[in-house]
Amino acid sequence: MRLLIVVPWGSRLGGAEAMLQMALDGAQEAGHELELVFLERGPWPSELSDRGFRVEVLQAGRLRDARRGLATIVRLADIMRARKPDLILSWMGKAHLYSAPAALLARMGERTVWWQHGIPEGHWLDRAATLLPAIAVGASSNASALAQARMFPSRPTFVVAPGARTPTADPEPLALELPAAVPVIGIVGRLQPWKGQDRLLEAQALLRERGLLTHALLVGGDAHGLSPDYARSLPELVDRLGLDDAVTMTGQVPDAGPYIQRMDILVNASEAEPFGIVLLEAMARGVAVVAVDAGGPTEIVEDGRTGVLARSGDPRALADALETLLDSPGLRQAIARAGRERFMEDFTDVAMRARFFECIEAVLDAPCAVTIVAHDVGSIGGMERQLAELIAGLTRLGHEVTVIARTCELPADVKVKFRRVPGPRRPFLLFYPWFMLVGSLAVWRWRRGVVQATGAIVLNRVDVVAIHCCHQVYRAAPTRPGRLFRWNVAFGGLLKRAAERLCVRVNGASALVCVSEGVAEEMRTHYPHAAERTLAIHNGVDTEAFAPGAHTELARTMRAGQGIGEERLVAAFVAREWGHKGLQEAIEALALAPAWDLVVAGTGDRARYRELAESLGVGERVHWLGVVREIQVVYALADAFVLPSSYETFSLVTFEAAASALPILATPVSGVRDLIRDGENGFLIAAEPRDIADRLDELAGDAALRERLGAAARASALAFTWEEMVGRHRECYARLAPRAAR
Repeated sequence: MRLLIVVPWGSRLGGAEAMLQMALDGAQEAGHELELVFLERGPWPSELSDRGFRVEVLQAGRLRDARRGLATIVRLADIMRARKPDLILSWMGKAHLYSAPAALLARMGERTVWWQHGIPEGHWLDRAATLLPAIAVGASSNASALAQARMFPSRPTFVVAPGARTPTADPEPLALELPAAVPVIGIVGRLQPWKGQDRLLEAQALLRERGLLTHALLVGGDAHGLSPDYARSLPELVDRLGLDDAVTMTGQVPDAGPYIQRMDILVNASEAEPFGIVLLEAMARGVAVVAVDAGGPTEIVEDGRTGVLARSGDPRALADALETLLDSPGLRQAIARAGRERFMEDFTDVAMRARFFECIEAVLDAPCAVTIVAHDVGSIGGMERQLAELIAGLTRLGHEVTVIARTCELPADVKVKFRRVPGPRRPFLLFYPWFMLVGSLAVWRWRRGVVQATGAIVLNRVDVVAIHCCHQVYRAAPTRPGRLFRWNVAFGGLLKRAAERLCVRVNGASALVCVSEGVAEEMRTHYPHAAERTLAIHNGVDTEAFAPGAHTELARTMRAGQGIGEERLVAAFVAREWGHKGLQEAIEALALAPAWDLVVAGTGDRARYRELAESLGVGERVHWLGVVREIQVVYALADAFVLPSSYETFSLVTFEAAASALPILATPVSGVRDLIRDGENGFLIAAEPRDIADRLDELAGDAALRERLGAAARASALAFTWEEMVGRHRECYARLAPRAAR
């Protein structure tokens, strides 16, 4: 793996730099090809260059120096183009402010990762870094990762806990005068308010009031000049608390290890510590530790066994925790031993380095995050079921899926992030533009990874537009009589066609994924400029759920409940929008085929079609099932499937009926043409009652024909699995993931 690391500082002054150095040590020997770009001069790049690392130094200057910053970005982009790294790692947010724009300039935006060592609390630098493209953000603790995940926009995070070097058996003696008669309590870190050196001093004063004498060792200086006033205030605090003879301040030191070795107890007094590497360094040396019960230290210290956790950073709580160990030397020694064992098991530099590069490599190979945008996801309706199966399949393959929709019904074991779009459900002329506006805001806020919109339903640029219908071809019919319904359908059609044209234009680089070859050809015909990015991915069918014989008892019960005699043959009609699906022709055909009953599953203008059936004398032979969630049972009770539709995009119900081993009688519309071969696994019919009736009569008089066509239909359906559909989508997303990362 070729890794380019961008580092903001030229000196190793804190835990973040120590962790990076630890990752670098031994990395080249392990076969990793590492190159570093530093954004300021200093001893660190020189040290690494002397050790054989390829190092570049760019003098970026201060962030407010726009001219120099722009020059740095351009130069960094040149380096990226020349080096062609597999991954670009920005070490900390400041580095990402330079490397992310440079990566975009070098057309490598899909290769950027940045490291968040702290716990972000809304600082502008963290917010700015998070807004810039990255395929993932690394963090030093779960506390840091959780806080980062709450930033906008939310990006995938991974955690690598820092480590520490195993100390040498005989450390160099430290030329430091410390009293031998009292315990030494120490703290290591930059002199900044959040590190809590003042809280330790106040806790020490409280211990003195309780009769417990200690000597405080403060190791660290005002690195980077971040808090000069605080650094100057500490000696004044020591004087005010009367601790002049009980405190030693070392200033900045190159290696804190020998100082930690002189401590009896190491204290981490920070209330927002992202991890606490110094805790590991103390545990490695057999020094007992006290830390605040917050942030990263809780992932290191097991209270009462490998250390003591103070309830808060309040000086009194710290004093209480310290008193527990000072009063019991035996407990202090036991905790020190357990802490060293914990360190040796999980936190050595070797273990950390292995975890670090495993996670970096996993980022390269990780399935991309996917956002699905739809009006509804669930078990009712072909499009809704297809989305449910796609989402379930993606989650099983390790993709993190976000669903933005009005409703989302998925099995309990399918875990997604569901972002509900509130709003009206009808009429169409109200809910469609409402969802387009509110849904667009939701996509802007919650999008992750590759974004797929189900048709022209949002205004955002997306990566995939799933085309379930070409609205330039399809003309819906009113489901109910009346002028208002006709107007609703007419104006709704105009709105859909205009939105579809806008969607194709806005998403000029997006893939148009159609549910059948027929729909793909329609899109290519009406949008020739998008022909090259138009493809077909067929829906699938759960061949196990629709296996013949799997629902025999439930089918028998449903059949009896409808009053259908065992000797009767049953044709199934499953659809919504009964007008263009051909229910009228199916009922009229029933009047010409006396051996058959018809079961109707789905919603539509039941009163109108019941009246038609009664007028033809077949009212008792038509059975209205309404919406059936376990649609497999409907196919199981039937002997044939009828769908004389005038327009289909894929016709999932036809594939489900075929998987159920039913003879298929369907018009040669999109989807059906991909499945049915006339006379081999079903009949391609005209939407004419006489033609339908003739085929029904032919099936009624030949049980062997019914069995042969049904078996052939199932054999054909077996090629259209959900696994195949999910796999094709996954391949498409993998191609688009680099673009989505930008």
